[in-house]
Amino acid sequence: MSQTLADGRRTGRDNDVAHPQGENVNPTFNRRTLLAGSAGAVASVGLGAGFVGNTSRPAFGADNVVLVDQGQPRASVLLPASPTTEEQWAADKIIEHLREITGATLPLGDAGPVVIRIGRAVDHTFDPDTNPESHRIAISSDRVDVSGPTPLGTQHAAYELIRSWGVRWFLPGEFGQYHPQTDTLDVQPATTQVDPPIDFRTAPQFYLYAPPPRGTAPDLDLTESSELGRAHLVPDSRKYPHRGLGGHGIPTSPKANKATEPELFVLENGVRTGQLDVTHPEVATRAIRAAREIMAAEPDRKFITMSPNDGMGFGHSDWDAEDWDPLIGTWSVTDRYVRFFNVILADLQQDWPDIGICFFTYINYMRAPVNVTPNPRILPMFAPITIERMHSVADPAGWERRYLLRLIQQWRDTGVEFASYPYLYNLADPGTPFSPWSQIQHDLPAFHAIDGMRGLRAEPTPEWGYDGASLYGYLRFPWAPEVDPQEHRAEFLTLAYGPAAAAMGTHLAQLEQAYADADFTAGGSYDLINILTPAVWTQLEASLAAAEAAAASDPAATAHVALTRKAFDFGTPFLAAIRAFQSLDFAGALAKFTEASEAGHAAINTKPVAIYPYRAQYINWFWKNPISLAVPKTTGDNTLVVAAEDEWEAVIDNTGAGVDDGLFARGDDAVGWRTLKTRSLTWSAQGLRYLLPGGVWYRQRLSVPSSYAGRKLGLWLGIVDSAARVWVNGNEATKVSGGALGAWDFDISGLIAYDAPNTVVVHVQRSFLNELGTGGIMGPGLIYAGAAAEIDVVPPAAPAGPSEHAAAWDAEWRELALVRRKAPTGTRLGNEFEAILDPAGNVIEVGLWEPEIGSQHWLTLSTVRRPSDQGLAYYRGGIVYRQRLRTMRGEPTKVWLARPLGAVSAWLDGEAGEVTAAVDGTVTIAFPRTLRRGDTLVIHVDVPTADTPGLSGLIGPVVAFE
Repeated sequence: MSQTLADGRRTGRDNDVAHPQGENVNPTFNRRTLLAGSAGAVASVGLGAGFVGNTSRPAFGADNVVLVDQGQPRASVLLPASPTTEEQWAADKIIEHLREITGATLPLGDAGPVVIRIGRAVDHTFDPDTNPESHRIAISSDRVDVSGPTPLGTQHAAYELIRSWGVRWFLPGEFGQYHPQTDTLDVQPATTQVDPPIDFRTAPQFYLYAPPPRGTAPDLDLTESSELGRAHLVPDSRKYPHRGLGGHGIPTSPKANKATEPELFVLENGVRTGQLDVTHPEVATRAIRAAREIMAAEPDRKFITMSPNDGMGFGHSDWDAEDWDPLIGTWSVTDRYVRFFNVILADLQQDWPDIGICFFTYINYMRAPVNVTPNPRILPMFAPITIERMHSVADPAGWERRYLLRLIQQWRDTGVEFASYPYLYNLADPGTPFSPWSQIQHDLPAFHAIDGMRGLRAEPTPEWGYDGASLYGYLRFPWAPEVDPQEHRAEFLTLAYGPAAAAMGTHLAQLEQAYADADFTAGGSYDLINILTPAVWTQLEASLAAAEAAAASDPAATAHVALTRKAFDFGTPFLAAIRAFQSLDFAGALAKFTEASEAGHAAINTKPVAIYPYRAQYINWFWKNPISLAVPKTTGDNTLVVAAEDEWEAVIDNTGAGVDDGLFARGDDAVGWRTLKTRSLTWSAQGLRYLLPGGVWYRQRLSVPSSYAGRKLGLWLGIVDSAARVWVNGNEATKVSGGALGAWDFDISGLIAYDAPNTVVVHVQRSFLNELGTGGIMGPGLIYAGAAAEIDVVPPAAPAGPSEHAAAWDAEWRELALVRRKAPTGTRLGNEFEAILDPAGNVIEVGLWEPEIGSQHWLTLSTVRRPSDQGLAYYRGGIVYRQRLRTMRGEPTKVWLARPLGAVSAWLDGEAGEVTAAVDGTVTIAFPRTLRRGDTLVIHVDVPTADTPGLSGLIGPVVAFE
């Protein structure tokens, strides 16, 4: 392979590489024009911000400054007398990369005739307010000055000078850099100072990988990506902690001790948690003292990091606003912490007027404050761990990503700036092929478009099988946020894959499109078999094979495509293991799980890593328990008796009323049941994404042949989120084992009636967030027979009496009969609506009015049946309804609701309507335009006023009229 440089020479790469989007991309680097300009002029622009595609050689004048002439050095490198680590590094890298380009080694000293002066060897003074990471390159006839206001800024300047020569860093390892080849290198006189468009930016994972399980990667270099971080001007937050703001914990001096000072910690349900009680005056006193100690040591700091500790345990405080966070299902504690930070800053700013606090906005302190105005120097750093992870703001299923944009704007409206902490990977997934490119392409520019973005601290998992193009875009973005990310992507594909760039671009685009199109949002890997379907996987295999064939003639391209193959070869058995497990092929699942584990270890042991090392933890945490325990339940002394169907009858219960009402012992007619899938679909994909906290009752009738009499019997549930109880024929079974997102085992011996249907009822309560969008029974269920044993037979429990809520349900239905006849003349809409449950009445805020959202995340409810007859007998809360309108008669502009049980709001194709409630309980919604076929009508019914569960949402006809 070869490549034509701007001056006509050839290098080791082919420039006739097709861009994956179709246009021809020439990867030639014009190393000269990047520093062009008249001597002494200052331009505040990024050097080499994006992909440089110029192919014509510029005209050079006689004033060009020659650094190497026909392989002979004409410059030397001058360091200050006692160079810092960064200054020495800058000099070494300039010498190293010039040698790679030209073969010449520049000497140290001021021998000239051109002297490259480094850091404090430059006689230039920066303005005191200059960003510590700003950097300046000044070129005149006999000097190239490389400097910054700090040693870190000088290091940045060196890398940008090297970048201007055409050098690129795109992957760790032997083939991870590009150097143009020439025996003569000169630059034009110019002075350029680059000030960071985003004040601070980092990605600590580039400098130190989180380690894998012990013994899985003995030769792993956890710092193999450090050069990429430095070369792309992303500081190491371990060395420069003030350049990588954000994190957990409130510094106190002296440090609070929960054992000896329990009063300084939050009391929740009678237990002291790990969270400091920031309403306690002593906590504020100690936090102020610690902050002052930090400032005394580093008086130039602009921000101090203060945030709650990771995890929950906040209890409730009078400082909190009554503001529910729908993503995590608990109260927001933002007001409490903003009030605390205001107290801290009121003290510190007496001596350091510009000091601020960087607040890690996370979990249930991501929503903006309601009752407290934040000090303007509070900097919320958004760490959206509870936001859906697989999509971007541009995807139809990315409504939660767009909600994040609204949260940021709400904070901005309080007068503060902000920073971003994006998660550039699918959290808790063990390494299934995934590309965060859509977030690079869409989310980061969308964040930056909100004025006031001060910092960017991403959490990636640098894995070079699939993340390379995306992380290259992330590394370039903070210094060139105005550049189209596609330019960075094109540059990476060309450099990393050479002749295979087009095929690899196709492969990545296919993968990214599969996720973008997927109407699934559950976290981790639970919905992946519905996204990376066999058809998608076959397509990906074909494009990857095409890339391997195209790369065959080039060792570097072959090595880089091989990284993707390593990651892909983990995904193949891992997805097969999930499919086998969910279809009850437990032996096959275990075999594929073992194969996936071995493939994952192989992908970790590549250089560089194809899969991020820490991901090896996740396959064990989330899948080893259920898959490994399934086999012994059906082999050896144990026999599979009967497998439960994927679909169970279900009743949603977020009130706990089902236990008191004896639902576990009710007959068919007592309460209405609906159906929910278990192992094939998550709660998120069935209208229950926001059922936090909440529970579901499951029911199925299973028969056991009398041939199993005299043997122990067990009910085994493959995955449960979070805790389960089981009844058989009205009698509660004994739990044997079980844990959140693991397998659960119950002893049902003696509770079974043989050769007859047995009513098995499972109550699953999800009281806290485990994984986004998961809940309930999530794996296969089965009854198995164990060893022979003497069994005490327990007769079926007596059926429960009438529900204590039945009278209220009947009364509401009778009330409806009085008003439904008042319906106006018009088009009666269909009885069935799509619905998403909204326990606290504000989940609509996440954007469920958006018409482009797909149908997978909704369950079905009928407005002509009582909610209690549709699996909602013990549900209390709001409901979001949606219908795609069919044929309309006339030109209706209004919608009439017979009996909404709660406050109403509504949208037509995303545009809000005006709601009027009548004294008889009916509601009219007026829209600014005519309702038409194909429109999306969304109706939100807020939390009902009635205390009785089962009285939520819409009942009665819905009519569109003029």
